[in-house]
Amino acid sequence: MNPDQHRAANSNRRFFLRATGVSLALPLLESLGGRVFAQSSAVGALPGKPVTGKRPMRMVCIGNLLGFYPQAFFPTKTGAGYDLPVSVEALKPHQKDLTLFSGLDHGVKGGHFAMSSFLSGVRTADAKGMPEGNLTVDQRAAEAMGGATRFASLTLGSESGIHGGCLMSWTRSGTRVPPISTPRELFRKLFISDGAADLAASLDRFDLKGSILDAVRGDAKSLELHLGTRDQEKLDEFFTSVRDVEQQIELRRKWAAVPKPDPRIPEPASKPAYRVRRREGYPLSNGRRRTEQCAEASELAP
Repeated sequence: MNPDQHRAANSNRRFFLRATGVSLALPLLESLGGRVFAQSSAVGALPGKPVTGKRPMRMVCIGNLLGFYPQAFFPTKTGAGYDLPVSVEALKPHQKDLTLFSGLDHGVKGGHFAMSSFLSGVRTADAKGMPEGNLTVDQRAAEAMGGATRFASLTLGSESGIHGGCLMSWTRSGTRVPPISTPRELFRKLFISDGAADLAASLDRFDLKGSILDAVRGDAKSLELHLGTRDQEKLDEFFTSVRDVEQQIELRRKWAAVPKPDPRIPEPASKPAYRVRRREGYPLSNGRRRTEQCAEASELAP
């Protein structure tokens, strides 16, 4: 790439990120299409009931630990009517409905071990110095859309290998999101409802967690008058986290009483995740979207 092409690529990349960054930074405004999520994400929303007749948008992030061969993945032409390279030619029937972007590398190095920064652009070692830590884009979307579906987010992947398991999704607090590692586990989570005894036990656990949060808040409140300005700011962040957890508990309580849908497919056998993820995991992931059970999914392919 010559210098002029390099400058043009950087300019286009900055324009793309600036344009999308505006929408990512704004709150979920009704005037920007957030009415469905804003209403159904409220704690008082009724789980299992659509807010409007229009199906909400869904987000899927797929990370390939071994990467892609660029010449077989990115088209050589721009605009409509481009030829799909071999790695994505299976998408041919949907070509008019999709857009492929290139030149969005966030620059983090480290080979396969850089997967932890794939959806954030932030290395875990640098997370503490960033305004939002290493919060990944999938979990950011889940924060905005949580409540509209039974699961705000699902992470699929393997816990084996030299990389320490699936490191693709990270929360705002810098906590790794553990993956669902087998199709059978995913199937049970999506389609197998709790029996009466298990449901009662779940509700008891929600009550216990609520009581613990009340006690923690009370202890923190007693310290508030004795703290300096910087410590009070940290305490405010803590209270915000507590409120977030309370909302999550309340939403899980309400969804616990909503029956799970009939998948109309048999339960998968228990097999090693690596061998069956693409053959059975992807169809199941599509099933959770078709049954409107999840707003966002992140999948790490081997």
